[in-house]
Amino acid sequence: LLHLDAESSENESKTLALTTKCGNINLTISDSIQTPKFEAKLVDILVSMEGKDSGNIINCTFGIVLNSYNSALFSWEPIMEKCDFVLKMRSCASKFNSISLPGEFGITLFPTTALHITVAHACIESAISLLTEWNDMTKSGSLF
Repeated sequence: LLHLDAESSENESKTLALTTKCGNINLTISDSIQTPKFEAKLVDILVSMEGKDSGNIINCTFGIVLNSYNSALFSWEPIMEKCDFVLKMRSCASKFNSISLPGEFGITLFPTTALHITVAHACIESAISLLTEWNDMTKSGSLF
């Protein structure tokens, strides 16, 4: 949805509003033999922006899911169940004669649902083995 409201009068403020649904972003962390260890997902991403002469507002709603891979069971186990968040960014412009100058800037991030975290033994084992492998690769110089 793209909406542009521009008045013909110079005294009226101009507004631009844009809303888009971005879908999902998935990041999987694997070891050197491509066994998955951890997965982070940003889901249901919705971004809306509103621009005015006086400043801009960006609202982003999204869910976060974190999983660890249990190689003994060959399945993903939740570390953090889906938790919805709202990210708001606001910037205000100030005017000096006809020049627009940057003003205040604010960022707010807060959850809108309860945060449920589970740390299983298999998750801790995966983290330790991944960190040990990372340490060995950086010491030997085989990482880069």
